[in-house]
Amino acid sequence: MLSRADSNFRPLSPDAYLTLAVELSQSPSEASRRSAVDRAYYAAFLATRNELHRKGYLTAGRGPQIHTQVISAFTNLNKNAGSQLRNLRLARNRLTYQTGRATLPYGMTTETILNSARTIIQAARTLPPNRA
Repeated sequence: MLSRADSNFRPLSPDAYLTLAVELSQSPSEASRRSAVDRAYYAAFLATRNELHRKGYLTAGRGPQIHTQVISAFTNLNKNAGSQLRNLRLARNRLTYQTGRATLPYGMTTETILNSARTIIQAARTLPPNRA
């Protein structure tokens, strides 16, 4: 039986998802490797969303449209990193929603996905505050 503590969670940094993605990527398990891609995307997405909010580029949003909003706003600020985030979302969607055979887009590998996530997070963290 689950205890009350199992329903209460402390704040979590997006970096924890990236750490988990690295651990999962080293497993031979198909589910673990697919989950590594999922967690790498969410690490990058959440870090970017948080920075865009904190620095005044994006107002709070909810629902599935927030992914598109974050990617669009980030692409306007950093075309390369925004494009990488869009590609990570595509990779994540393929491996999460296709339970049959799936391939990563654009010649990506799990390693390049992890590196992209790191690059995206760094780019988001170095954005200057919005002065508008």
